[in-house]
Amino acid sequence: MEKEKGITLVEIAVSLVIITMFSAILISNFPRIKASFSVTRAAYKLAQDLRRAQDLGLSGTQIKGSSDGSSIKVQGYGIHMSINLDGYEYTGNNEYWIYANSCLNQGLYYIAPWVLCTTGDYIVEKIKFDDVDVYIKNFNDIVGGGDTKNGWMDINFSPPSPTTTINNKCSTCNSINITLSNHSFPDQIKRVVVNTSGLIEVK
Repeated sequence: MEKEKGITLVEIAVSLVIITMFSAILISNFPRIKASFSVTRAAYKLAQDLRRAQDLGLSGTQIKGSSDGSSIKVQGYGIHMSINLDGYEYTGNNEYWIYANSCLNQGLYYIAPWVLCTTGDYIVEKIKFDDVDVYIKNFNDIVGGGDTKNGWMDINFSPPSPTTTINNKCSTCNSINITLSNHSFPDQIKRVVVNTSGLIEVK
């Protein structure tokens, strides 16, 4: 009968060294891995909320007013965001709003009453990223071309199709890229791409 070969002390030592090295690499990269996961999760959450607004625009759902409970006539639904922009429409780099478009303003978001709208648009929900380090870095392909670190963006969905309107994009562009990043690890980025045909992708 052949004798079974056991594990030598050298093999155990080599195994421990390999395990220690992989553990050290994993621990040292953990903050970067966590940042990458947070940015990815926020991008998919934004895409999900865009599809939610799109579904609301398709259904033509009416909502109740907050003051007297009466129905608000909704022209469509959308996502409003603005970055590094002082003024009445500022949302913040880590926040975006789902709104009900109740004004006759071609899908633009208005928080304040104006000549064609006596009440302002209705904010359905204000959404902040779960991770405070995640933020909207820029919009690509807005008016003026290229990337911007200042500005606003409205992506509106109007029934019945729904029709997708991207406001403040360049006239020759058929999509908008919303870039998310992480303050601690700026190289960790994800882009949410919205096409005027209504296609929403995470890249």
